[in-house]
Amino acid sequence: MRNLLKVASFVVLNLGCVSFSVADEQAVRQVIADYAAAFNDHHIDRISELWSADGILVDRTTGERITGRDAIVQDLRQVFRTHPNTRIFGSIDRVRFIKPDIARVSGSVRVSAPGNPTEEVTDFSALVIQQQTHWVIDTIEESQPAVPASPGEALADLNELIGRWVDESDSGQIINEFRFTDGGNFVTRTFHFVREGNVVRRGTQVIGWDPRSGEIRGWTFNTDGSFGDSVWQKADGKWLIKSTQTLADGRAASGTFVLKAVSDDEMTMELVGHEIEGEPQPAGVSVTLRRSAPEEAESGEASAADDGSDQ
Repeated sequence: MRNLLKVASFVVLNLGCVSFSVADEQAVRQVIADYAAAFNDHHIDRISELWSADGILVDRTTGERITGRDAIVQDLRQVFRTHPNTRIFGSIDRVRFIKPDIARVSGSVRVSAPGNPTEEVTDFSALVIQQQTHWVIDTIEESQPAVPASPGEALADLNELIGRWVDESDSGQIINEFRFTDGGNFVTRTFHFVREGNVVRRGTQVIGWDPRSGEIRGWTFNTDGSFGDSVWQKADGKWLIKSTQTLADGRAASGTFVLKAVSDDEMTMELVGHEIEGEPQPAGVSVTLRRSAPEEAESGEASAADDGSDQ
């Protein structure tokens, strides 16, 4: 499986120009998505095109090293024979252009395999170079994510959410409040939705570090009897909160909340990919939450939706 993680790292290709522009970065991110699709389709020829002839894969955890495109492709063929149903999902933390024709991409890759209840995650750093009109990967280094010293350390990135956040709209007021519990090993999120002066929805969420799966997870309980769980991941400066929920009437709901910081005191929240019993639902409306001092906001907290699709 370690070799699978190596070839799951990504490459930058076909940028077309060499300036450090927004268009360059957009092209990088699109090619990453293309590479993941080629891997999941077992498209060996396409993946081979993304490597330089002297490409190198380095596993910093084990010290294993594979040199040359042919050796990488051969290793990949074996991976596909051994793990035919394995899929990869990647996220980018940073794209940095060292020179107009050299870029470094860092991020993480999640590997999902049927029958395996836990997903493997590896961090990667890819060095890509431009050869004539296209980009190819020259070196990939991978390593296991650092193990946090404590659950509280694993939740450090949630510091930016701590406080009270309020959204005001014609339909009502949404109030969220995030705070660390005593000891700092969990974050609680309490929320309520106020319409015409009445609290029409209220709930509580507990967010913590799961050392077995190596991810941040959340558990939500609403006053209408619905409940759910979620996985929190920070990527590209945004929080992606993949959630599933059992509604009060027994139906299953799922979706991904996207929290994006606009500034230190403002963030947006949007629900995407929302389904109930497998049926796609209309796209959610993006709401803007603004930081509010406790004395300026009503007591309680709020949800981003009134349809049982809380995180």
